[in-house]
Amino acid sequence: MKYFFKKLIVFFYLLLTLVTLEIFFSFLNDTEFLERSAGTYSLFPNTTVVDKTLERRTLVSTNSSGFRQSGSSEKVFPNLFLGGSHCFGLGVLENESFFTRLNKKNNYSFYNGCIINFSITSVFMNLESILNKFKPKKILLTLTDSDFGKLQSDNVLNRNTQTIVQETIMDLLYQSDTFKLFFKNYLSRKKFYKQGKEPNDPILNREELKLVQQNLSFENTNNDYSREKVILEEMFLNLKQRKIELEILYIPSKYYWKKKFISKKKQNIEELISNFCDEKKLRCFFPASKIKFDPEDFFYILDSELNKFGHEKISEIIKLQN
Repeated sequence: MKYFFKKLIVFFYLLLTLVTLEIFFSFLNDTEFLERSAGTYSLFPNTTVVDKTLERRTLVSTNSSGFRQSGSSEKVFPNLFLGGSHCFGLGVLENESFFTRLNKKNNYSFYNGCIINFSITSVFMNLESILNKFKPKKILLTLTDSDFGKLQSDNVLNRNTQTIVQETIMDLLYQSDTFKLFFKNYLSRKKFYKQGKEPNDPILNREELKLVQQNLSFENTNNDYSREKVILEEMFLNLKQRKIELEILYIPSKYYWKKKFISKKKQNIEELISNFCDEKKLRCFFPASKIKFDPEDFFYILDSELNKFGHEKISEIIKLQN
């Protein structure tokens, strides 16, 4: 009994030490993460962060379900947007994103199920839970160049109880200020800032940004997209069986969109999606083919995200096709 109480006291002091360290480091840490573990199709819920770069300062908030759509986590929506950071609206305010603009036109019938850094593989491996959660009648899938030739390994498709426990532990760590303070530079996740703790660096103008411009293009010499095609096929068959309509929106990166950078990779991807849409008789959108001028104006200079003018232009083009 005495030994038990001794262990209990040690445990109590250890817990108290950890809590004290967490409180102390919370004042030093300026970093926040939105992304949960790879197997969890949502971001951390009820979280507001600052996306601060040399080009922008925008607030990003998630609702109680961990998605970026204000005041709508409990409402049932007939339609669903799926994809990565473009349809999530990373880099712009929620009301500036093409998702919100299109949703307004469609009487707010779409739910924004888009997740930062999620790809066609991520959507596919989470499709069952997504369909059970949202029960949509229509899905608009947003694809971009980084969805192709850059797939996650097969083991992410085989989740078990042990994997889920590991993901839960990692989620707890990603929310710890102590962990974020010491490991933020070693993690491949998108880093945001706590409100009021973002850097005071000024937002640079276009001329200043071009002086520090980096080559951030996504390049992958792998032109074999057979696995992506299989994923699209299986996704289509799954949805067709459930009588769920599928539409696709393809947004190439700015480095492949610009005429002088159009490569075999970009042409192959667009052709693959276009042929797939024709074969399955799907309604698909290719806004890049509708823009006749330099798309550089619609992306940020130092990264590959769409700016507010890009979101506005894409929403206008899709509205015209509807």
